[in-house]
Amino acid sequence: MKSQLLTLVVAALMSTLGGLSRAAGEQTIPPGNLAGDAGAVQLHLGEHFDPYAGGGPPPWDRGPIARGPTAAAALEGVQAALRACGSVAAAVLDTAGQPRATEAADGIRGWHIYSATRKALTAVALREPSSKAIADAAADPTVAAKLGANMTTLAGAVPIWSKKEFVGAIGVSGGRSGEEDEKCAVAGAAAVEAALK
Repeated sequence: MKSQLLTLVVAALMSTLGGLSRAAGEQTIPPGNLAGDAGAVQLHLGEHFDPYAGGGPPPWDRGPIARGPTAAAALEGVQAALRACGSVAAAVLDTAGQPRATEAADGIRGWHIYSATRKALTAVALREPSSKAIADAAADPTVAAKLGANMTTLAGAVPIWSKKEFVGAIGVSGGRSGEEDEKCAVAGAAAVEAALK
């Protein structure tokens, strides 16, 4: 009984984290996903357990994919922001606020990635630089209603456009000021936009 319960708990955890694939009656975690580079870990769950019962993709993989920059363009954007400003962190998000690329300079504190992401979330929600959020929210209650718990009104994020279409935002954190972060974000957005042409 304890073995079955442990198997179900592990399977539920793995399903939640993603990365499970079906293979000949067992669940396999690919190398590099929780198992490290040593190889795949196999969970023999038996015939009674099927996390995909009912067919179709897993519930977290349903629905349309948000519009956003390609992974290569997003990576170019965060790297351009780091080249422009040195010791900062940057995050590029798609139109749904999901990360496409993040990077932090060596020696910078890890929380700057989180701060850059929160700034970019604000720019995604408002489709304008995060530095404008305070004034716009004060002037218009509908703008204030768009601001969520994981967003910040600190300067340092700008939207990204491709062929006049909104594709996401880039946020930067770790500069000497929010204004400097925003200049770095502008450099990163320009690199993404150039890569998407």
